[in-house]
Amino acid sequence: VSQSRYHGGFKLLACGVGELNNVIIEDSTAGSFTLYDASTTVNGASYGTTTLARITAGQAEGSYPYDRNFRYGLIAEFQSSNVASSTITYKGSYTCN
Repeated sequence: VSQSRYHGGFKLLACGVGELNNVIIEDSTAGSFTLYDASTTVNGASYGTTTLARITAGQAEGSYPYDRNFRYGLIAEFQSSNVASSTITYKGSYTCN
């Protein structure tokens, strides 16, 4: 299981095929973030993007299981730099360069 910690903007967490396991909110969140099945943030028909999970502002502390597969990669978009401490766990994919 891989884990990434990040605060603010876009972050490519994993490339290729894998599974989003859990999002763990370790401190109540003042901002929100979205996790996508995608390999780029470029818009266009040739770049598939599927929303896998949304964490909303004020979401309670705890572990949120998703168990959703991704095909292209795993991208996190933090809508605010004011996002609480969180851990995103996933497996079956390799880390991007």
